[in-house]
Amino acid sequence: MTQMANSRRKIILRQAAIHLVLIAVGVALALAIAEILMIVADIAPVRSSGRTWEVPNALYGWSYLPGATFKYDGRYERFRAPGKINSKGLREREYTYEKKNGIFRVLVLGDSYTASFEVPLRRTWHEILEAELNKRNLAPAGVEIIAAGIQAWSTDQEYLYYLHEGYRYHPDLVLLQFFANDIYGDGVEVQRLPRLSRARKKPFFVVRDRRLVRIDPLPVEPMGQAVAQTNTEQAGRVATQHSSVLRAKDFLRAHLRTYRVASQVKKARAGSNRPRDPFCYRYDGIPPELFLWAPQFPREHAAAWDVTARVIEELKSETAKRGQLFAVLYMPDRRQVLPGEWQRTLECWPDAARLSWDLDKPNHLLSDLLVRLDTPYLDLTGTFRQTARGGQSIYFETDHHLNVDGHRQVGSILAEWLDRASLIPRR
Repeated sequence: MTQMANSRRKIILRQAAIHLVLIAVGVALALAIAEILMIVADIAPVRSSGRTWEVPNALYGWSYLPGATFKYDGRYERFRAPGKINSKGLREREYTYEKKNGIFRVLVLGDSYTASFEVPLRRTWHEILEAELNKRNLAPAGVEIIAAGIQAWSTDQEYLYYLHEGYRYHPDLVLLQFFANDIYGDGVEVQRLPRLSRARKKPFFVVRDRRLVRIDPLPVEPMGQAVAQTNTEQAGRVATQHSSVLRAKDFLRAHLRTYRVASQVKKARAGSNRPRDPFCYRYDGIPPELFLWAPQFPREHAAAWDVTARVIEELKSETAKRGQLFAVLYMPDRRQVLPGEWQRTLECWPDAARLSWDLDKPNHLLSDLLVRLDTPYLDLTGTFRQTARGGQSIYFETDHHLNVDGHRQVGSILAEWLDRASLIPRR
């Protein structure tokens, strides 16, 4: 009897195994057919995160590949803006280092707000600025604006670019385009905080005895290590790091359309307590970027601002040595401008709602520094707020950057300011 029972059990197990194999084969076949149909119908195409126009650079961390052409898309927005990198690695028209007699040349140092990949080149604020200035008959032979903007660069990288490359254009005016996140981008300690610890490698400076000292590129923190975040009002939080499961999900998301569709359906059915907002990402606690608006900077952010301030001082000094004018343009974050944006931020990270914030903190720091340095600057925050109150949109709906109307406004306002401040001579 025992032998018969064992035989029967083996038969049942064998049949069960065969059924499981058949089910697995059926599921795999169904997924394969679904994947093929989605490829044919172009459903849920993968959004490549690779930047084919971006290359490592030993001096700055990364730069652009000369001669690269592409159609630019953001993570959430299909801009389809045509892009071309010139022979010197800038998203700009071709300019020689030497300039013609009588030309007044402006070199803009900036980040993605200067690169302006989201709109066609002819509709960027610096192209509009050049056209506006030349309409005013400024300078004996006209004005040239050269936009040296690289996405995700910080002030320290823009400073290094000027020292190694920018000065070769012989600018009469160097205009530094500043964005609030330049502060934590300059700080090696901030970059080691959770979420930012996987940022791309780049050179950094630290301030020692009031001097800038360059240090090696930031080593990327190993996955799975927790890094403490400190704040004067709140103890640090521990970031959720990628696990092997998350890496597997990333692989499936990158290679299978069926997985991407299933993930989207699951999210739609499950819903979320957080607002469906492209600027709201999963984070345990308060993201380091929000502490730019803290009335009292955490230690890491305070050290980062010290570096930023010294970099700006050195940049002004270097331009003065060459007889060049120096000015600063502050581009506001949309959270400083749009009425409901900060409220959505607090809804996204409820821990932040328990603290007090000062959305003009970066403006005050920069203003105090530039007044002390006797440096002209234009802060667009107030103007942008007035525009937003009037109902005009200047940012893309699902992107941090300026739309076409925003670029047009910046170009016009900046032309008026440069003329009024006599930073560009009249003919």
